Amino acid sequence: MTSITLRVLDTNNTAVEGASIILDVKTGNTNESGFLVLSGIDIDSKSHNLSISHPFYVTENVEFRGTLKDGEWNNALVQRKLISGSIQFTIHLGRLDGAPTLFKEDNEVDAMAATGSNLPGALIFKLPNDRYSHYYAYRSQWLDPLPVELGGKKILPDTQPPASAKGWRRFQSAPANPPTDIQALGRFFWLLHPGSPKDPQYAVAVWSPNINHEGPLDPLDMVVFFSPHTAAYTAKYPFGLVKNTKPGDQQYMTLGKKYLLDEYGFAYNLIARRRRAVMVMPICNHGSWGPYSSGEGIYRLCREVAVFLHRECRTSNLGLTSVGGIDRKSWFIGGSLRSPGAGIWSTNFGVPPMPGRIVISGFSRGIDPVISIMRKWRAAGFSQQYWGCLPPKEEGQLDPHQLFNASWQEHWDLDGAHSVRNGGIGWPAYLSLLSKWFSNDRTRVMRLFHSLKQPDPKTDSHRFWKRLMNEDKPYENYKIKGARELQGKRWTVVHCDGDYIGNSPPVGIPPLGDAHHATPKVGFSHFAALSPIGTS
Repeated sequence: MTSITLRVLDTNNTAVEGASIILDVKTGNTNESGFLVLSGIDIDSKSHNLSISHPFYVTENVEFRGTLKDGEWNNALVQRKLISGSIQFTIHLGRLDGAPTLFKEDNEVDAMAATGSNLPGALIFKLPNDRYSHYYAYRSQWLDPLPVELGGKKILPDTQPPASAKGWRRFQSAPANPPTDIQALGRFFWLLHPGSPKDPQYAVAVWSPNINHEGPLDPLDMVVFFSPHTAAYTAKYPFGLVKNTKPGDQQYMTLGKKYLLDEYGFAYNLIARRRRAVMVMPICNHGSWGPYSSGEGIYRLCREVAVFLHRECRTSNLGLTSVGGIDRKSWFIGGSLRSPGAGIWSTNFGVPPMPGRIVISGFSRGIDPVISIMRKWRAAGFSQQYWGCLPPKEEGQLDPHQLFNASWQEHWDLDGAHSVRNGGIGWPAYLSLLSKWFSNDRTRVMRLFHSLKQPDPKTDSHRFWKRLMNEDKPYENYKIKGARELQGKRWTVVHCDGDYIGNSPPVGIPPLGDAHHATPKVGFSHFAALSPIGTS
């Protein structure tokens, strides 16, 4: 019999006080430093069970096979250290968990939509294609392979395209060959970020690429994307059905699928390029971005995503060599290693990775939270312990604000709505803010792609343009009627008139229809070609 030291930390590596721990039959709670020492443990026993819980975090359960000193365990959030013969376990707790799911036949969904029902989870259905016909997927996520267009580092052609050229043929791009097999190369998760009983919960869509890397890929690159706000949505957040729709539409769930999967193709594009970057899409709650409109809120979210994916063995090749106890039928509906089952066993899962290079992008009114993140760090009105990043308390810990500033390397503006008339802050104010962000770190990158009216950097009087043009001799293409492209060493400014980028009817994969909604599809693909995101 001997004592075991346990320490519980959150995603910020901050001590979690008051975590309840059960190891075999011994129990206790962590102190203010996150420590608990349990005595009288038979460490030579070949079977042990550990449970760690806290009201504000996801409960973690761990099984051990073999002794506590040298046996394996089946939870990647647990690390073991042997110090002078004593055993110490460190456990990281996260706050993100997979959204509950429910299967309903089409007629049942339509009947519930007649009243705008608020459902308890994300709807799922059986995939209709032959290859995965016995699998489930989130409703309307067909997950078919697609030959999405991959934009080039120079997006406009060298000469005026013929009048017969439509859609992507007006740009320098080529279809992915072979078509992007998104089923085989990654997983989509619907996650919930809950608060206390008085706080709202927020939904987050996450695309996780397969990572063929031995040991956790640390740091883990991420692309954060903000869609236009949802102030006009009528369904209840996040799982409600839109009243009187047929087929029944879970409005917020559809939003995540729309941008990351087949309609806009963001995840397809990254996968086709073999980028090991995670896509993170917060889902706006009836116009409220909550903590995600602040620097520390979005950085905490990125850290939470890293911990969640590490728990699922999605930060290394462990999850590729074994699926643990996950029923393969649930592979595409957030099937989790937290579910009962054999789990994945190891003696060294590594520590959860930190966010690496972060891209923050926004489309249309989705540029508003990006601008807000530029302006403020604190997630005002939200508990810093549970929604933010506490300042360092221990010697050697780095300030999270500084870490975030170092990680946020790229700004992608995808037809952001800046006009004051349309609720924006106006181009002069935006450019001044962008200049400050851009100047704070000589490694930062700025990409702008617009069909909405954008000032011409060569003629507009704002000093930021002049500085960019003087910083280095940019590549420029003003030879195309209705479009222009400028690129410096760490900046891109592209503008396409509506008649140039827009199409009716829509054409291509992803389809380019009206100009405003075609712009982020071309812009994202172009920016992904220029960015090193997910290549480290």
